[in-house]
Amino acid sequence: MNPALTERLFAEFPQLFRGRHLPITQNLMGFGFECDDGWSTLIRQLAADITAHAIPAGLDPLAVQVKQELGALRFSVDQADAYIHALCAAAEQQSSVICEQCGAPGQLRYHRRQLRVCCDEHAPPGSRVAVQQPPSCPIPLETAASAMLDVNPAPHRPRRMDWNRLLSRARLGVSRQPPDSEARTDFQRDFDRIVFSSAFRRLQDKTQVFPLSQSDYVRTRLTHSLEVSSVGRSLGTMVGDSVIRRHGLHGVYPQDFGAVVAAACLAHDIGNPPFGHAGEDAIRLWFTASATGRAVLEALTEAQRQDFLRFEGNAQGFRIITRLQSPDNPGGMQLTCATLGAFTKYPRASALPTDPPPGIAFKKFGFYQDDQGLFAEVAGSLELESVAPGAWSRHPLAWLVEAADDICYRIIDVEDAFRLQQLRYEEVRDLLLPLTGAADRAQRKLAYVTRPKERIEYLRAKAIGAIIEQVHQCFMESEEMILAGGLTEELLDMIPAAGAMRALKDCGESQVYVSRPVVEVEAAGFEVLGGLLEAFVTTVNDIAANGSSASPKSRMLIHLIPEQFAGSGRQPVADIYRRVLAITDFVSGMTDSYAVTLFKKLTGISLPTG
Repeated sequence: MNPALTERLFAEFPQLFRGRHLPITQNLMGFGFECDDGWSTLIRQLAADITAHAIPAGLDPLAVQVKQELGALRFSVDQADAYIHALCAAAEQQSSVICEQCGAPGQLRYHRRQLRVCCDEHAPPGSRVAVQQPPSCPIPLETAASAMLDVNPAPHRPRRMDWNRLLSRARLGVSRQPPDSEARTDFQRDFDRIVFSSAFRRLQDKTQVFPLSQSDYVRTRLTHSLEVSSVGRSLGTMVGDSVIRRHGLHGVYPQDFGAVVAAACLAHDIGNPPFGHAGEDAIRLWFTASATGRAVLEALTEAQRQDFLRFEGNAQGFRIITRLQSPDNPGGMQLTCATLGAFTKYPRASALPTDPPPGIAFKKFGFYQDDQGLFAEVAGSLELESVAPGAWSRHPLAWLVEAADDICYRIIDVEDAFRLQQLRYEEVRDLLLPLTGAADRAQRKLAYVTRPKERIEYLRAKAIGAIIEQVHQCFMESEEMILAGGLTEELLDMIPAAGAMRALKDCGESQVYVSRPVVEVEAAGFEVLGGLLEAFVTTVNDIAANGSSASPKSRMLIHLIPEQFAGSGRQPVADIYRRVLAITDFVSGMTDSYAVTLFKKLTGISLPTG
């Protein structure tokens, strides 16, 4: 703050600010106010109200800190009562809509990885509104403080997440927490549970990019998930080391961060249906293109309809690891809340009563209406902030899961395309060289590698290593914003190599994902998944409505549906939402080969033998 304004405040309220003469160990305020001039009027009013209350109450409050933190005023007072603390909270709340530079009405904005409240005139070029807030008229601090004491609302500013809570070892569905083992941590157990699950094994026959590929080199969802987990472990461990050093955390280790991210990465694609993202589109399309699907939608609430119309592999994944895998256990696989939080890249339901908050974390949804209570339990354990009904702040480690996935699929998809002769060596080389961090040195190294295959593998390894380090640095530079829930863009869009990474993505979209082999099989996937949904949804609806009077075909097909999805005793449940959701669980959980084989048998294209 301007020195003249600072001295004026010191002179007006010498007793309140007497701490400025104390050593820094006793007074966090130091030698002045750590904010701009626009809040001086608000601070003056707050100081006057505190003083006016303190004298008749026989109090001698001491201001120990006045600063800007996470875009809002932080005014800390010692030797104060509840009313003075409420006055401070009211001032903090009002600061979030007052321009810090001039005092005019403003909004919380994100610029260069920092939060600031600015009016339109003082908003830095390129800044973005971080929290949409309706315009409001300031009310006297005494009125606001009195109201707070009556209803005790939280101050209107982002609440900083706590790493000790974010690394919660509590397991979903487990009431008593077993002691941790020195040999194997809870987070390592999460990783092992995922590895040994049948849902994870099925990823070996699920499409990554090239469906039903005959090449043993090309990645499946299984190998992709293992590679993402490896990158995620490195990212998490590096970030964990930096976070522990920065905050002086005790009782946690860098490897704990790495294990959480590795486990979340391992499961990140576990909910993907057959035929990759085209499978998601096929399921969505069936509900609008089929008369059976449209009839189902008419019987649902709007929120339930959105679960199907926007069918999402991420939400299906959360459902698998918290409910479908080990269905007799409360909480399914009973993973730690830390791993579940890091897994959930999109911590919101499919339908919200208000517009979702801005940012990448809310562009999709991460759990169905049926599973929202499970995520709410996870969010409560982690103390994630509720940002809207049905939506929470993203777990900080989910940013690393997202980055690890994007690093792998962007770089490795072009490598696979090269092996399948979809891209030329020179094209892939020129895309990867700028990512290595030392293009000249990498170019010289290539002269000693004879075969193009090994050259691309070398460039891929160097590129991944360099991008991991950039993401690590970007995360630590943005940590304050991340912990405040204010980051709105992907880390890969903020690193120095963002342009080169974007070129990889553009190449994939324009040349790889639209290649003829990919499109042919994905197009067939629409017929396969649509046909399976038509057959099995018709079956369960017929039996639910007519029982033993259902058609012979339905009474036969019900035996092709596992009892977990057909209903106990193969009697479908009465609730149509859960009945149809169980069929999407069944169909989306199939492998590519099983879906094709079953479709052929149902349609008579091939008949069982033996």
